[in-house]
Amino acid sequence: MIELQPGETRELNVALNPIALLQSYIFGSVALQGRPSSDCIGNVISLTMRLIQNGQVVHTAEVSTSTRATFTITVPSGTYDVCIKGATTLSRRLNNVVFVPATPTSVDFGTLLEGDANNDDIINVLDTVLVGQAMGTVPGDPYWNDSCDFNRDGIVDEVDLILLQANFGKVGDCRGQLGDLDDDGAVTEADIDILKKYIFDYPISEISPLSEEEFLRRADVNQDGVIDVGDITAMKIIIYS
Repeated sequence: MIELQPGETRELNVALNPIALLQSYIFGSVALQGRPSSDCIGNVISLTMRLIQNGQVVHTAEVSTSTRATFTITVPSGTYDVCIKGATTLSRRLNNVVFVPATPTSVDFGTLLEGDANNDDIINVLDTVLVGQAMGTVPGDPYWNDSCDFNRDGIVDEVDLILLQANFGKVGDCRGQLGDLDDDGAVTEADIDILKKYIFDYPISEISPLSEEEFLRRADVNQDGVIDVGDITAMKIIIYS
């Protein structure tokens, strides 16, 4: 520690980290459904964040929230669409978020809707079946499923079912974009390669992690009811526009 006498000045040479100067910082917050208070252990969950630029995922990170459902994370500076998702919540997307170098940015992602027991970013009958199988269980029980305890109170019960029913049929902001055949959150050249393989009769199970039904839905990019080279053209427009 350098001690200065009153009125004394001294020149200091400080080496700046150029990487740090290119980074920004998110002070993020979310609201989680079914929690007993704004400050509780049930607010501690893991989130996946994706930064999207020009239709492509350029940065992915995992972060845990605090008991107040807040988090801090370092991200590259720039302007991005930001997708955030919990394992049992639907995703939220905020567009054109600006992160200034070496500057903290406060971002409120709003309420993350609960009920996505199988983490596919849609709340439907598949989630209902899982909750039914785990109903009434606690950790250690044979049919306990942590992903069905939506309010994180240590039991799968009617409260969890009510949360699911309230959000039934809803889809996450970042789910299932037409053309996103590798399910990475964006339409890229890799998706075009997958579609070409499908057109040349590759089995869907060998080229994509999606179910056959979901693959066929996303592959019909121009929504004409036929999957062909016209969809490749539509994907190029998404990527390069």
